[in-house]
Amino acid sequence: MRTIAIFDEKNYKENANRFIREAVRAVIIKDGKVALVKSLKEKHYKFPGGGIEENETHIDTLIRETKEETGLVIKSSTIKKCGLIHEIRKSIYNDDVFEQKSYYYFAEVEDNVLKQELSENEKELQYVLEWVNPSIAYEVNTNLGKEYANKFLLREACVLNLLIGSSVRLAKPSEEHFNQLLELKQDFIKNNEPRIQGSGSIDKYDDLNEWLKSINDIEQGKNEKIVPSTYYLILSDDEVVGTICMRHYLTKDLEEFGGHIGYSIKPSARRKGYAKEALRLILELYKDKYDEILIMCEDDNIASNKTILANGGILINQIEKFGLKINRYKIVK
Repeated sequence: MRTIAIFDEKNYKENANRFIREAVRAVIIKDGKVALVKSLKEKHYKFPGGGIEENETHIDTLIRETKEETGLVIKSSTIKKCGLIHEIRKSIYNDDVFEQKSYYYFAEVEDNVLKQELSENEKELQYVLEWVNPSIAYEVNTNLGKEYANKFLLREACVLNLLIGSSVRLAKPSEEHFNQLLELKQDFIKNNEPRIQGSGSIDKYDDLNEWLKSINDIEQGKNEKIVPSTYYLILSDDEVVGTICMRHYLTKDLEEFGGHIGYSIKPSARRKGYAKEALRLILELYKDKYDEILIMCEDDNIASNKTILANGGILINQIEKFGLKINRYKIVK
């Protein structure tokens, strides 16, 4: 199973005794929402699951723990590996080293929901099943997880962040998106960002019908001033969170400064993995059309540099343009 993350706090003595706990956790998604256990007492969310008992397989534990905590019945034939998170830190009770290995599995469930079978501790925490937008649960757990006693919530938040990325899709702009596009423009204006990269200059248009005609003309090669390009909206659960475009070919100037891809995420939706997933999706769409794709960003845009590197970007060089330091990357098929 692939490793999603290792959280090693390195706050322990290497020669200390080690207590290792292994657990399995279910990732159940339906209609864009994820099935989570919510503690009404402590307000946090956790994935259904728990410790592996003696002589139990991962699958046995996954089915048992999910049914006990939520009443959901997993279809065993649908179980697929998601990933492992390994936590290492000093025990909160003594000087031992605590290691937690959590194995996450995707699964689907039956329509019927049974009665929960909670332990006394789980009853005390007031566990209930809740179908939640992963973005909401991510924000809740990230804030609560800043306290030491709630460090396990950061583990859950890490997986939730993956789910946020997996819910992203690309769509061609149409009139049905106009209201959200107006909100997107206002979001950038409020953040004092006048330009929206990868949008076909939507920021310059008051009439979105004119903008829509403009980007369609560009895609069809009817605008002699602009290289033919295809424009997409970045959507998460049908919310427009950004824009991205692919240039069909590059001029000499664009090879030096510009590249094939431009994109923007609206300020209120940043740091949620949308850019990383949108870039992955557009690379997947065009993987058979280009042997090499050029993409660039400013050197001080840490998030964008990380997004490009995470998608296989290889730094070619750095240039100075318009008083800015620009990192030029290539992504090879």
